[in-house]
Amino acid sequence: MEEKKKGNSGLIILVVLLFVACAIMGAFIFVNKDKLTAKGNTSSTVETDKKDTNDSKCKEVKTYDTTDEKIVKLVDSLTVMVGGNWKQFELFANDKKVVASDVDQLTAYHIAESTFFKNNAQSITLEEFTKEIQKHLGKNYTFKPEEINYKGQSCPQYNYDASAKRFTKQETACGWTTGPVGIHHLITKATESDGVLEINMRVVFGDNSSKYYADYARTKLLQEYNGSSTELNYSGASKYKFIFKNEDDNYVFVSSEPVNS
Repeated sequence: MEEKKKGNSGLIILVVLLFVACAIMGAFIFVNKDKLTAKGNTSSTVETDKKDTNDSKCKEVKTYDTTDEKIVKLVDSLTVMVGGNWKQFELFANDKKVVASDVDQLTAYHIAESTFFKNNAQSITLEEFTKEIQKHLGKNYTFKPEEINYKGQSCPQYNYDASAKRFTKQETACGWTTGPVGIHHLITKATESDGVLEINMRVVFGDNSSKYYADYARTKLLQEYNGSSTELNYSGASKYKFIFKNEDDNYVFVSSEPVNS
Protein backbone atom coordinates (compact mmCIF):
# COMPACT_ATOMS: atom_id res chain seq x y z
CA MET A 1 0.00 0.00 0.00
CA GLU A 2 2.85 2.35 0.84
CA GLU A 3 4.54 1.57 -2.49
CA LYS A 4 1.32 2.44 -4.40
CA LYS A 5 1.17 5.86 -2.72
CA LYS A 6 4.80 6.50 -3.64
CA GLY A 7 4.05 5.63 -7.31
CA ASN A 8 1.05 7.98 -7.43
CA SER A 9 3.13 10.77 -5.90
CA GLY A 10 5.80 10.36 -8.58
CA LEU A 11 3.19 10.53 -11.36
CA ILE A 12 1.64 13.65 -9.87
CA ILE A 13 5.06 15.34 -9.66
CA LEU A 14 5.76 14.47 -13.34
CA VAL A 15 2.43 15.93 -14.47
CA VAL A 16 3.07 19.10 -12.49
CA LEU A 17 6.54 19.45 -14.02
CA LEU A 18 5.14 19.02 -17.53
CA PHE A 19 2.47 21.63 -16.83
CA VAL A 20 5.06 24.10 -15.55
CA ALA A 21 7.29 23.47 -18.62
CA CYS A 22 4.38 24.13 -20.98
CA ALA A 23 3.51 27.30 -19.12
CA ILE A 24 7.09 28.55 -19.33
CA MET A 25 7.29 27.79 -23.05
CA GLY A 26 3.98 29.54 -23.74
CA ALA A 27 5.13 32.59 -21.83
CA PHE A 28 8.40 32.69 -23.79
CA ILE A 29 6.56 32.53 -27.13
CA PHE A 30 4.12 35.25 -26.04
CA VAL A 31 6.90 37.60 -24.93
CA ASN A 32 9.08 37.07 -28.03
CA LYS A 33 6.40 36.77 -30.71
CA ASP A 34 7.32 40.15 -32.30
CA LYS A 35 10.96 39.15 -32.71
CA LEU A 36 10.04 35.80 -34.21
CA THR A 37 7.61 37.45 -36.67
CA ALA A 38 10.25 40.02 -37.73
CA LYS A 39 12.76 37.27 -38.42
CA GLY A 40 10.26 35.47 -40.63
CA ASN A 41 9.51 38.65 -42.55
CA THR A 42 13.22 39.35 -43.07
CA SER A 43 13.71 35.94 -44.57
CA SER A 44 10.77 36.53 -46.89
CA THR A 45 12.11 39.92 -47.93
CA VAL A 46 15.53 38.51 -48.79
CA GLU A 47 13.95 35.89 -50.99
CA THR A 48 11.81 38.52 -52.72
CA ASP A 49 14.82 40.78 -53.31
CA LYS A 50 16.71 37.88 -54.85
CA LYS A 51 13.82 37.19 -57.15
CA ASP A 52 13.53 40.86 -58.14
CA THR A 53 17.27 41.00 -58.86
CA ASN A 54 17.07 37.97 -61.10
CA ASP A 55 14.06 39.39 -62.92
CA SER A 56 15.89 42.67 -63.61
CA LYS A 57 18.59 40.77 -65.49
CA CYS A 58 16.01 39.74 -68.06
CA LYS A 59 15.62 43.12 -69.77
CA GLU A 60 12.76 43.59 -72.17
CA VAL A 61 13.82 43.86 -75.82
CA LYS A 62 11.53 45.76 -78.17
CA THR A 63 11.74 45.10 -81.89
CA TYR A 64 10.69 47.83 -84.32
CA ASP A 65 9.51 47.53 -87.87
CA THR A 66 12.32 48.67 -90.17
CA THR A 67 9.98 51.24 -91.69
CA ASP A 68 8.91 52.64 -88.31
CA GLU A 69 8.76 56.44 -88.53
CA LYS A 70 10.92 56.95 -85.44
CA ILE A 71 13.66 54.66 -86.76
CA VAL A 72 13.66 56.16 -90.25
CA LYS A 73 13.80 59.73 -88.92
CA LEU A 74 16.73 58.97 -86.62
CA VAL A 75 18.80 57.63 -89.50
CA ASP A 76 17.66 60.31 -91.94
CA SER A 77 18.70 63.02 -89.48
CA LEU A 78 22.30 61.89 -90.02
CA THR A 79 22.16 61.99 -93.82
CA VAL A 80 22.67 65.69 -93.13
CA MET A 81 21.21 67.42 -96.18
CA VAL A 82 17.63 67.68 -97.43
CA GLY A 83 16.84 65.41 -100.35
CA GLY A 84 18.32 62.00 -99.68
CA ASN A 85 21.46 60.04 -98.95
CA TRP A 86 24.29 62.51 -99.39
CA LYS A 87 28.02 62.01 -99.15
CA GLN A 88 28.13 63.52 -95.64
CA PHE A 89 26.62 60.30 -94.32
CA GLU A 90 30.06 58.76 -94.83
CA LEU A 91 31.11 60.58 -91.68
CA PHE A 92 28.95 58.05 -89.83
CA ALA A 93 29.40 55.05 -92.14
CA ASN A 94 33.04 54.53 -93.02
CA ASP A 95 35.79 52.08 -92.08
CA LYS A 96 36.01 52.83 -88.34
CA LYS A 97 33.91 53.37 -85.25
CA VAL A 98 32.50 56.88 -84.88
CA VAL A 99 31.18 58.42 -81.64
CA ALA A 100 29.23 61.64 -81.16
CA SER A 101 32.29 63.66 -80.14
CA ASP A 102 33.94 62.73 -83.48
CA VAL A 103 31.33 64.68 -85.44
CA ASP A 104 32.95 67.83 -86.81
CA GLN A 105 31.45 71.29 -86.40
CA LEU A 106 30.35 71.67 -90.02
CA THR A 107 28.46 68.38 -89.98
CA ALA A 108 26.76 69.35 -86.72
CA TYR A 109 25.82 72.66 -88.33
CA HIS A 110 24.31 70.87 -91.35
CA ILE A 111 22.23 68.57 -89.12
CA ALA A 112 20.56 71.54 -87.42
CA GLU A 113 20.45 73.56 -90.65
CA SER A 114 18.45 70.83 -92.36
CA THR A 115 15.83 70.83 -89.58
CA PHE A 116 15.37 74.61 -89.60
CA PHE A 117 15.22 74.70 -93.41
CA LYS A 118 12.37 72.18 -93.44
CA ASN A 119 10.50 74.46 -91.02
CA ASN A 120 11.30 77.52 -93.19
CA ALA A 121 12.94 79.28 -90.25
CA GLN A 122 14.38 82.67 -91.20
CA SER A 123 16.35 83.58 -88.08
CA ILE A 124 17.59 81.34 -85.26
CA THR A 125 19.45 82.22 -82.11
CA LEU A 126 22.69 80.45 -81.26
CA GLU A 127 20.97 78.88 -78.26
CA GLU A 128 18.20 77.45 -80.44
CA PHE A 129 20.72 76.20 -82.99
CA THR A 130 22.82 74.53 -80.31
CA LYS A 131 19.80 72.86 -78.71
CA GLU A 132 18.78 71.44 -82.09
CA ILE A 133 22.26 69.96 -82.58
CA GLN A 134 22.22 68.47 -79.08
CA LYS A 135 18.86 66.86 -79.82
CA HIS A 136 20.77 64.70 -82.32
CA LEU A 137 24.27 64.44 -80.85
CA GLY A 138 23.59 64.65 -77.11
CA LYS A 139 23.68 67.40 -74.52
CA ASN A 140 27.42 66.95 -73.99
CA TYR A 141 28.22 67.94 -77.57
CA THR A 142 29.88 71.38 -77.75
CA PHE A 143 28.97 73.50 -80.76
CA LYS A 144 31.47 76.18 -81.81
CA PRO A 145 29.95 78.17 -84.70
CA GLU A 146 32.90 80.54 -84.96
CA GLU A 147 35.08 77.65 -86.19
CA ILE A 148 32.98 77.08 -89.33
CA ASN A 149 33.75 78.56 -92.74
CA TYR A 150 30.28 79.50 -93.96
CA LYS A 151 31.37 80.71 -97.38
CA GLY A 152 30.49 78.32 -100.14
CA GLN A 153 27.89 76.47 -98.07
CA SER A 154 24.70 76.06 -100.04
CA CYS A 155 21.35 74.36 -100.37
CA PRO A 156 20.40 75.98 -98.03
CA GLN A 157 22.67 78.20 -95.94
CA TYR A 158 22.34 79.99 -92.62
CA ASN A 159 25.03 82.57 -92.03
CA TYR A 160 26.17 83.21 -88.51
CA ASP A 161 26.42 86.69 -87.00
CA ALA A 162 28.83 86.34 -84.09
CA SER A 163 28.01 89.77 -82.63
CA ALA A 164 24.29 89.04 -82.53
CA LYS A 165 24.78 85.30 -81.85
CA ARG A 166 22.17 84.54 -84.47
CA PHE A 167 21.85 82.52 -87.69
CA THR A 168 20.06 84.10 -90.65
CA LYS A 169 18.80 82.27 -93.71
CA GLN A 170 20.45 83.13 -97.03
CA GLU A 171 18.85 82.38 -100.39
CA THR A 172 21.35 80.32 -102.37
CA ALA A 173 21.24 78.35 -105.58
CA CYS A 174 21.19 74.58 -105.18
CA GLY A 175 23.03 72.40 -107.63
CA TRP A 176 22.06 68.76 -108.06
CA THR A 177 24.49 66.12 -109.31
CA THR A 178 23.19 63.16 -111.27
CA GLY A 179 24.37 59.62 -110.69
CA PRO A 180 24.81 57.62 -107.49
CA VAL A 181 26.55 60.33 -105.49
CA GLY A 182 27.18 59.57 -101.82
CA ILE A 183 25.84 56.48 -100.11
CA HIS A 184 22.57 54.64 -99.77
CA HIS A 185 21.34 52.54 -96.86
CA LEU A 186 18.75 49.89 -96.08
CA ILE A 187 17.62 49.37 -92.48
CA THR A 188 17.54 45.64 -91.73
CA LYS A 189 16.81 45.50 -87.98
CA ALA A 190 15.99 47.82 -85.08
CA THR A 191 15.80 46.79 -81.41
CA GLU A 192 15.66 48.65 -78.11
CA SER A 193 16.56 47.56 -74.60
CA ASP A 194 16.90 49.64 -71.43
CA GLY A 195 16.81 52.93 -73.34
CA VAL A 196 19.46 51.90 -75.87
CA LEU A 197 18.38 51.64 -79.50
CA GLU A 198 20.40 49.59 -81.99
CA ILE A 199 19.78 50.03 -85.71
CA ASN A 200 21.39 47.62 -88.15
CA MET A 201 21.69 48.47 -91.81
CA ARG A 202 23.42 47.67 -95.07
CA VAL A 203 25.18 50.47 -96.90
CA VAL A 204 26.00 50.88 -100.60
CA PHE A 205 28.68 53.41 -101.61
CA GLY A 206 28.24 55.30 -104.86
CA ASP A 207 30.66 57.53 -106.72
CA ASN A 208 30.65 60.07 -109.54
CA SER A 209 31.46 57.47 -112.19
CA SER A 210 27.97 55.92 -111.98
CA LYS A 211 29.02 52.87 -110.02
CA TYR A 212 27.91 51.31 -106.73
CA TYR A 213 30.36 49.62 -104.36
CA ALA A 214 29.94 47.27 -101.41
CA ASP A 215 32.64 48.91 -99.30
CA TYR A 216 33.72 52.34 -98.10
CA ALA A 217 37.07 52.09 -99.93
CA ARG A 218 35.11 51.41 -103.14
CA THR A 219 37.08 48.35 -104.16
CA LYS A 220 34.20 45.85 -104.44
CA LEU A 221 31.94 46.75 -107.32
CA LEU A 222 28.29 45.80 -106.84
CA GLN A 223 26.61 47.23 -109.91
CA GLU A 224 26.49 50.18 -112.25
CA TYR A 225 23.98 53.00 -112.37
CA ASN A 226 21.59 52.75 -115.32
CA GLY A 227 19.12 55.52 -114.59
CA SER A 228 16.67 56.58 -111.90
CA SER A 229 15.00 53.15 -111.98
CA THR A 230 18.13 51.38 -110.77
CA GLU A 231 17.25 48.90 -108.02
CA LEU A 232 20.09 48.61 -105.56
CA ASN A 233 21.42 45.20 -104.58
CA TYR A 234 21.94 45.36 -100.82
CA SER A 235 22.64 41.65 -100.37
CA GLY A 236 26.38 42.14 -100.75
CA ALA A 237 26.55 45.59 -99.14
CA SER A 238 28.52 46.47 -96.01
CA LYS A 239 26.87 45.99 -92.61
CA TYR A 240 26.77 48.75 -90.01
CA LYS A 241 25.50 49.13 -86.46
CA PHE A 242 24.19 52.48 -85.21
CA ILE A 243 23.56 53.08 -81.51
CA PHE A 244 21.22 55.73 -80.09
CA LYS A 245 20.27 56.28 -76.46
CA ASN A 246 17.28 57.81 -74.73
CA GLU A 247 18.35 61.13 -73.25
CA ASP A 248 15.59 63.16 -71.60
CA ASP A 249 12.91 61.37 -73.68
CA ASN A 250 14.85 62.05 -76.87
CA TYR A 251 17.05 59.62 -78.81
CA VAL A 252 20.57 60.89 -79.54
CA PHE A 253 23.39 59.42 -81.61
CA VAL A 254 26.00 57.50 -79.60
CA SER A 255 28.09 55.58 -82.12
CA SER A 256 28.26 53.82 -85.47
CA GLU A 257 30.63 51.15 -86.72
CA PRO A 258 31.05 48.54 -89.44
CA VAL A 259 30.05 44.99 -88.57
CA ASN A 260 32.20 42.22 -90.00
CA SER A 261 29.85 39.28 -89.50
